[in-house]
Amino acid sequence: MEYIYGALLLHKLGQPVTEASLNKVISATGANVDEAKVKTLIASLQGVDIEAELKNASIVTAAPTAAAPAKTETKPTAKAETKVEKTTSTALKKEMPVAQTANAPKAKEPNPTKAKWKTEKAAGK
Repeated sequence: MEYIYGALLLHKLGQPVTEASLNKVISATGANVDEAKVKTLIASLQGVDIEAELKNASIVTAAPTAAAPAKTETKPTAKAETKVEKTTSTALKKEMPVAQTANAPKAKEPNPTKAKWKTEKAAGK
């Protein structure tokens, strides 16, 4: 990230964004310069109009979001909710195999401790 910030700083100051200038900016901070990252960034910025990209990014982030329309909802009575729940649950069970339904009982896994205890009890230990 610091390499991108360095490139933006150089651009803002009107300096050319080159490997040498980016190396100087990064090393001036006291950080170790990773030549591979510098070369990759300079190569990816080749032919990019940084000013246009910054303006485009500003427009995108400044675009207002549309407000969600207000929802007016009538709440059904508890009796009606129960009836809807039961109907939906029954319909789901008919359409989906038991293993896929939300209310399907989970397969019971054997409890190794309980099985060991029963075995020891039967053996008289």
